[in-house]
Amino acid sequence: MPESHIVHLEGKSTGNRGRERGRRPPYWFQARRRFFLKNHGALYTALADGAFIVGFALWRLRRWVTRKPDTDPSTLLATFVRNSVFLTGVPE
Repeated sequence: MPESHIVHLEGKSTGNRGRERGRRPPYWFQARRRFFLKNHGALYTALADGAFIVGFALWRLRRWVTRKPDTDPSTLLATFVRNSVFLTGVPE
């Protein structure tokens, strides 16, 4: 059917609606960390976590300086740092 289309609804099966609910659940960060550790190792995971933390912090600073609206969950950076490989460590 050429006139049909597919719509992907974020979080439909889990009930997490992303920005509407404000926070990402802890399993999102745990799954991300597990994926990076399993597929790329501890060094790569630490570099990826560090890049996200620095990049997101700079993005928030830029948004504040340019007075753009803040559409990200307010605790995303803190939650990411709390669940990063820097604070949770690497399982042996």
